[in-house]
Amino acid sequence: MRIGRYDLWNEHDAIASVMGGQSRPLELAYASAMANHMPQCWNLAKESLLEFGCDASQAEQLLTVTKDLRKMPGCMNLDSSVHVLRAYLGRNAYRTRLRLRSNLSLQAEQCVGSGIYIIEPGELGLTAQQRSDIERELSDGRGALSKNELNMVYGREGYENCTAVLAGITPFLSQVSGHDEKTITDELARTAFAQRVVNSPDDNDIQKVLHQDTWFDAWKLWYFPRAVHAGEGPFKFARYSHGLSSARMRLTSSFAIIGNKWEDWRGAGHDEGSWRVSDDELIQMGCGAEDITCDAGTLVIANVYGYHARGLAETKKERIALHASIRLPPWIL
Repeated sequence: MRIGRYDLWNEHDAIASVMGGQSRPLELAYASAMANHMPQCWNLAKESLLEFGCDASQAEQLLTVTKDLRKMPGCMNLDSSVHVLRAYLGRNAYRTRLRLRSNLSLQAEQCVGSGIYIIEPGELGLTAQQRSDIERELSDGRGALSKNELNMVYGREGYENCTAVLAGITPFLSQVSGHDEKTITDELARTAFAQRVVNSPDDNDIQKVLHQDTWFDAWKLWYFPRAVHAGEGPFKFARYSHGLSSARMRLTSSFAIIGNKWEDWRGAGHDEGSWRVSDDELIQMGCGAEDITCDAGTLVIANVYGYHARGLAETKKERIALHASIRLPPWIL
């Protein structure tokens, strides 16, 4: 299966080109992608890090969801290429999860491969009344930039139609993430909220710089009850940028060097592990970012290990959405 533009062999070669001389850790990492169950995948991943030179505590830290390198003090003196290995181990856990689940639909394969899937209004099967009801729910004044006690959606009073949409796409999210439907439901209940974004020109919003959210495959979704046009701050995504190319892995190794001084435009989040890239760096990966414009009633699902950003707005613009994320430890089924 291709993830980005690469299959397992391509990814192995890309990692090896950055981590020359680390044959045994890479051998174990490769084997983890063919594990018979997730505990075995975890054990092989940990053994790979031990072979790299980590001690048991360092390996445990590196296999958590923590992206902020500064919160892993025991790992700060490791060679920065360990974060390339960590990315490969996370990817192979994802591959194992997908392989152990049922066969993917064509649409799920497209989503896994390109990193994004756009479900058009007609595909969701909503009536005009349902779309209107969802827009009303998301426009009730509780929407905010981030989730809070008031704007959580799943199973909440006043958000019945939003909940129905999420329940309807749970099987698809299960396929693309490799997690079972109950796990997806629990995660949607924990993360889904009514979002309201006010986007203005020159607002110095760091989320407008292309970045990765995590160091492993994770997913976000947005249901847009209103059309999103060019110049209105649409979601921006670089298809295939979640692939483990040698160019991306070289950047990963460089970004993971503790104490490096980075350009101001990358922001504080860059040092935390939400690494930000320029258009030129993205081109080196063989990718380019595009604005995801869409009709009212469209749902967008994206792998946020891929590079993405909040788009530019030509004038002050409000955007409302039903927003949720699936960001779970790589080694749980």
